[in-house]
Amino acid sequence: MSAIKYTELSLRPYPGKILVFKDRKHLARKYEEITKEKYTYEIEENGGRYHYMTFDGPLCDNLYLIYGKEPHVLAHEFSHAILHTFSLCGVMPSAARDTGIQFAQSAIGQG
Repeated sequence: MSAIKYTELSLRPYPGKILVFKDRKHLARKYEEITKEKYTYEIEENGGRYHYMTFDGPLCDNLYLIYGKEPHVLAHEFSHAILHTFSLCGVMPSAARDTGIQFAQSAIGQG
């Protein structure tokens, strides 16, 4: 079986990271590797999916697995992860003047 391919992005300064997959089957395999459970979610070929996981322990990190076949679908799935991260941190992005989302978008991948 071939290696699971993905790109890892940091959410710093927020807790966690995002694993971005170009292939929905690789997302499913990584999910199974992490959870030790069979992947039972449907992902349409042209669709997208994100999964959130958290881990207890010294790092207590948040992890998002994201797949989107098309750029607009990938952007949609990223927005789920970013807004969920803000929710966990107590950040409530509201108006266009709110720089929380802009900061997160520019910080992703730097670190």
